[in-house]
Amino acid sequence: MVIMWKYIDKRSAAIAVIRDFENMQFILENTPDYLPDDDIMKNRYIQARDYMDWFLPAWDRLNEEDRLILELFYGSKNTYKSSIVHQLADQLYIEPTTVYKRKNRAIDKLTILLFGEK
Repeated sequence: MVIMWKYIDKRSAAIAVIRDFENMQFILENTPDYLPDDDIMKNRYIQARDYMDWFLPAWDRLNEEDRLILELFYGSKNTYKSSIVHQLADQLYIEPTTVYKRKNRAIDKLTILLFGEK
């Protein structure tokens, strides 16, 4: 193990990865097929493509419920976390405390899939 991994908060990094998804998707969908000699635009496109190549296989390995929970908690459309908890509790027929437990379990799974360990 590289020693620096010990000091990186991989869980927070996994949450940041989820939050970046829509931005990366936007870049890929809105970059012209022909990239001009604009290094900034080209670098952003390459970064977005590399992000998707890394993120999507991990995301796809999560089950549907885990993806739903993580999207609702950390996606860009969530501004009111407490209402999300109650929405998920009603939708999944579980207690709000169980929603938090499942959210934590899902983010732990994604962290391992992305970084190899928590």
